[in-house]
Amino acid sequence: MRTISLDSLDRLAHPDTVIGTERAPDDGHYLSRHPRQKSYFDLFWSLESDRKLLRVLNSCGLFSTNYLYDAFCGDFVDHIPDFGAQLSAHRKRRKQASIINVAEIFYSKLTDFLFGMAGEAIRSGRAAMLNRRRRCTLSGETFDDSEHGGSVSFHRRRLPKVEVLNYWLDIGAFRMDAFRRLGDPEDVIASLDDYRTLIDALGFYPAEGSNEVNLLSNIRRERFCDVLPLMERCFFPARYAKVYGNHVSALFATGCLGREQVVRARMGYRVVADDGHICYSLAEKMIDDWMHRSGIRHEKEPPYPEAVQSFFGGRVRADWRVGDVYVEFFGLQSKTDYARKTDAKITACLATGVPVVALYPGDEFRLDRALSSLTPSARPAG
Repeated sequence: MRTISLDSLDRLAHPDTVIGTERAPDDGHYLSRHPRQKSYFDLFWSLESDRKLLRVLNSCGLFSTNYLYDAFCGDFVDHIPDFGAQLSAHRKRRKQASIINVAEIFYSKLTDFLFGMAGEAIRSGRAAMLNRRRRCTLSGETFDDSEHGGSVSFHRRRLPKVEVLNYWLDIGAFRMDAFRRLGDPEDVIASLDDYRTLIDALGFYPAEGSNEVNLLSNIRRERFCDVLPLMERCFFPARYAKVYGNHVSALFATGCLGREQVVRARMGYRVVADDGHICYSLAEKMIDDWMHRSGIRHEKEPPYPEAVQSFFGGRVRADWRVGDVYVEFFGLQSKTDYARKTDAKITACLATGVPVVALYPGDEFRLDRALSSLTPSARPAG
């Protein structure tokens, strides 16, 4: 399950990163819930819940839609079995299908309830949609939250532009034009070994559209000075993709994907990990290879326990299992149906007590941190 630290959300309102604040136009995500109907969750709403809601709204401002469910799901998780029982009884009285996805319905209903409560707080004047003006620590230029909020996926719960511009980079702007801009295709091909060296130094496969900011934001600051000179010998990843036909062909040419053929699948690519496991995206291969290098025993595509499958309402598998812990990479969060199933799967694990580590796009670049909980107990003896 994704967990949200309210202290981390408070960073978005930290005075060191904000140079101005204004009230934004009313947010239709919330106000469209008026009038709010009576909900199952009203039974458990308290003054403490209300204070928490106001803290999230006032800290996150325009970004609060990304975080409400994550902030409150843990407060209501103990009520999931009762919620499911009441839902089943209701459907039975109406002679509707008895097989339902309780987790997905729980996610949808709780989200609607929270949005309704947020709308009431905004209409009453207890909270406001705030648009903050910030100064980029990299370039010194200013920008508004409203310039980035619309491009942030509701389901990713991530603020990449804000995090990169405010919390990662404190390096001089003159160093940020590291990649080579000029060169013929022959020059690009001649630099392929340098590109492989850069990939090895990064520890992950750069996305085709990566630039210096994207890549540096995914490594530790103390490594910037080592990686920037490597970038200066390379072209943008997009240039290699253009010369070699596509991004994956360029990566394959460097040798970093191994010797097995990379096959285009219905979604993503079918690629073989270093330990022979079949993976269905480059991100999956990065994760599988990391566990292999770290000496973590892992099983690929294991079925979830029967309790999870029963709660979920159908057969369901994880990406990996490490001991008793299931590991998932939820990579298609921009697709609404996929994102809802993601939350349904996590909720099912939470309700049945099955431990799951959820990874999201971007986590494959920071596996030492994202999978740190696996390393102490998951390594083989000796």
